[in-house]
Amino acid sequence: MARLAHCLLIAGLLSSLVSAADVGAAEVRARLIDCRMIWDKAPHNAFGDLVRWQGRFFATFREGKGHGSFDGTIRVLSSVDGRRWRNEAHLVHPDRDLRDSKLSITPDGRLMLLCGATRCSVAEGRRLYVQTMAAFSNDGRTWTPLRFVTRPHRWLWRVTWFRGKAYGVSYADRGDAKKASELLVSSDGIAFKPVVPSLLDEGWPTEATVRFGPDGRAYCVHRRDRRGRYSNTAYFGVSDPPYTKWQWRDLGLYIGGPDLLRTPKGTWLVCGRRLGKEGPRTVLWQIDPASAKLTELLVLPSGGDTSYPGMVFHNGRLYVLYYSSHEGKSKIYFAEIELAE
Repeated sequence: MARLAHCLLIAGLLSSLVSAADVGAAEVRARLIDCRMIWDKAPHNAFGDLVRWQGRFFATFREGKGHGSFDGTIRVLSSVDGRRWRNEAHLVHPDRDLRDSKLSITPDGRLMLLCGATRCSVAEGRRLYVQTMAAFSNDGRTWTPLRFVTRPHRWLWRVTWFRGKAYGVSYADRGDAKKASELLVSSDGIAFKPVVPSLLDEGWPTEATVRFGPDGRAYCVHRRDRRGRYSNTAYFGVSDPPYTKWQWRDLGLYIGGPDLLRTPKGTWLVCGRRLGKEGPRTVLWQIDPASAKLTELLVLPSGGDTSYPGMVFHNGRLYVLYYSSHEGKSKIYFAEIELAE
């Protein structure tokens, strides 16, 4: 009887392990260690990103008179420890509103900056069309001239370099009849070509982040805006090389300005703007790639005009750069988070 009980106990344990594997990712806890405002010099500071490069954090974001103003410029800061920041660069275009700057590291070790560049008519008080521009730097201070990398009316919001190539999702502005997003690829960060000309066409697909697992599988969190019979809930996509076929799942909630990150231990994290009864908040979730289930881990100090985070995992801690107006005007914040995986 004792031996039978022992066998039943082992069988039960094995069954529970199998069930846990079927459910998906293990439980993760997040604790906010520190959150500080690092920049507020412009009337409106927003739409940023973060990388770790050459032993420093590099942060970028837009400065302008307001959320939808026509005068956006790009600021680049750096810091060794996330506490003391220095100004590195200020990128300006004479007749474009620059916004949503994103950073990545090229295979040859340069820093790449991507941003939306909107042609505006100040006299008419309206936006005409958007394109995407890119610049490169060897030190974070001196940058190549901004160059167009998409056709008019298309916005390549963020790229991820993987196995020598830059992958990113381009989406349409209101002037492009083709509302479907498209997956693009480039070997140099300048000349992009479509991998999937029509990636997602349910609702109005907009901002998207593509990341890759160690096995080469691609994952994408894709914001959608409301259009026709479609809602504004975000989608989660998965694809294997050569990334021409994608499986999509509805995440069931809106996520604005989404970022996606895999920790060294294999936990997948999503961060972005959540809409709720208490208003907009910048939120960190864990996502199970197998089930596309989101688990809320942490609500960052935020409110009002907020979100557009960039995430970096460094020395066992998660760091998040984002903007928020919960303390008045929109400012740039830097959060340090402890994860118990």
